[in-house]
Amino acid sequence: GFQEGVLTSASILVNGKKFDEAVRISKRNPKLGIGLHFNIIEGLSIAGEKNVSSIVDEKGLFFDSHNTLAKKIIIGKAKLEEIELELDAQINYCNKSGLSITHIDSHRHLHMLPEVYKLVVKVSNKYGINKFRYLNPPFVDFSFSQEVVTIKSISGKKICLRILSFFSKILDTCVKYLSLYPGFKFNKIMKNI
Repeated sequence: GFQEGVLTSASILVNGKKFDEAVRISKRNPKLGIGLHFNIIEGLSIAGEKNVSSIVDEKGLFFDSHNTLAKKIIIGKAKLEEIELELDAQINYCNKSGLSITHIDSHRHLHMLPEVYKLVVKVSNKYGINKFRYLNPPFVDFSFSQEVVTIKSISGKKICLRILSFFSKILDTCVKYLSLYPGFKFNKIMKNI
């Protein structure tokens, strides 16, 4: 994707299983902008479960639902200072790996909740990060709309490159934002299209 001129930036999930591999790939492509894909709804906390107890379950895992967390934030049961601490920890984790973060977005666009967005702006200013993905998400799953295409599953380099090639030809005409989630299996999304 990047070597072919299709991608200009990518985001990295610090608590994902492939973080170390993503760091190695990023370092081989120093001109590729790398953003933090802030995640507080899947997997383990980087700040440590005891430090973010209002946003993790009894097993120490983030709540596996953006709706659950959004509700907790809205009704005040998720402590904003814990979300801020987790964001800070995730940025630090990236920095310690040698990456220079160019922008911030988030898993399931939770950074667009007003309370979380304020924290993202505050913490990112501390690190000199001034670019964020900004959109008005419906906070529901979607696969395709007039202006947004989300592909939640791609497996294999060949199919990924074919899909990117296809969209690179039509991006200027009808698609304003293309979101790829290459960690999921391709056949799952094809059943939903």
